[in-house]
Amino acid sequence: MILVTGAAGATGRAIVRSLVARGIKARALVHKESDRSRLAAYEGIEAVVGSLEDDRGLQRILKGIDVAYLVSSVAPDMVDLHCRFIDSAKSAGVKRIVRHSALGAAVESGSRLLSWHGEAERYLESSGMAWTHVRPNFFMQNFSTYFKGSICAGGSFATSLGQTRVSMVDVRDIAAVAAEILTGEGHAGIGYAITGPEALTMGEAATILSSDLGYPVRHRALGDIELRDELLDGGAPDWMADAFTELYGIFREGRHARIFDTVEVVGGKLAYDFNRYVRDHRQALVCEPIAA
Repeated sequence: MILVTGAAGATGRAIVRSLVARGIKARALVHKESDRSRLAAYEGIEAVVGSLEDDRGLQRILKGIDVAYLVSSVAPDMVDLHCRFIDSAKSAGVKRIVRHSALGAAVESGSRLLSWHGEAERYLESSGMAWTHVRPNFFMQNFSTYFKGSICAGGSFATSLGQTRVSMVDVRDIAAVAAEILTGEGHAGIGYAITGPEALTMGEAATILSSDLGYPVRHRALGDIELRDELLDGGAPDWMADAFTELYGIFREGRHARIFDTVEVVGGKLAYDFNRYVRDHRQALVCEPIAA
């Protein structure tokens, strides 16, 4: 039996759908009853309500699980929660953990987000359990979540990336790779970098959005201080504003422009480009409902 944590989030939800499409039964962990009800509608999915913070509850949820996909929101307590989950999974007899990490994860990365992922990776590797790291690049879906508010409010979104190219990835492609890793053989002890098929600047992404959505979208290239202030003004906590400012600084070094063929080789499909993402997610991206 497979367990997917964070199953109400963008990645977890996509993985559940990918498993359902393969006819694979799985258990899906969510935080709210409303999310449980929605996922329970999928054939073969046993949706359960729980939390990574509840060690005792996790023992119940992990009963009968052979392999777990570990993903959660990024937060200052992420490393602690993931380490506790790994301990609980080992105690419950889980054979393998596939952990959702990030491209560039390393304790010495210079970015707290990538450092946190690096710490959790090290802990999993030292646990004695079979492991696989899934390391996706920047999500295309960030445009329909994090950036949508500023796009709708002012027709623009802001980063400190300037002309930096980023090989963004569609969450659906992460799910295709994850589903193969969860159900297939030969993936233990491997870290998979997952990217899209092209590396775009944010300005190029804005041009594609403008063309496909039918109204102008502009990328505002800010400096680090300006970006941090804007994030804080938008309600982000200090740690998050600092974390994303640091992360964009790592991106500007150019290593997140690399393109990997993991989606095709492991996921068994061609990776979606940004044009395809925008077309398929137009309803979620537009600022006004599309007329029927």
